[in-house]
Amino acid sequence: MQTNTGRNLNHVQDVETILHDGATLTASSNGQISASDKILDLGGDTFVQGIMAVNVTAIIINDNDELYEIVLQGSTDPAFASDIQDLASVKLGALEVLNGDNDTVVGRVDVPFVNDHNGEAFQFLRARIIVSGNTPSIDAEIYLVK
Repeated sequence: MQTNTGRNLNHVQDVETILHDGATLTASSNGQISASDKILDLGGDTFVQGIMAVNVTAIIINDNDELYEIVLQGSTDPAFASDIQDLASVKLGALEVLNGDNDTVVGRVDVPFVNDHNGEAFQFLRARIIVSGNTPSIDAEIYLVK
């Protein structure tokens, strides 16, 4: 799913599961709350499945080369210094780089995830936002829901 279709599920948002607070990003970054990297601790060897909600409030695609990849990463290391695994992702941006029929528009995209990869449950989660293009800029709140 690349754009908001208006048929998204209603979510109850928990402030503890916000992985990025919506601050403008013009370069690749980890998800942050008040300019500090946010790492969510799921509390042990627990299997969790849910939705990574990406609520885009502003997006620049003027040069038709802007691409934004929102990645949910897991790790067994609370510092994310090792054992990092991509668990779910979505690409947003200009249709020319998405190889699709539509530009990404303001709205919410829901991405299913599980914190398990090859039988290993990842206790720590974070968002990683990878941006590219001539003048990229995106405002998006990223949070997890069940």
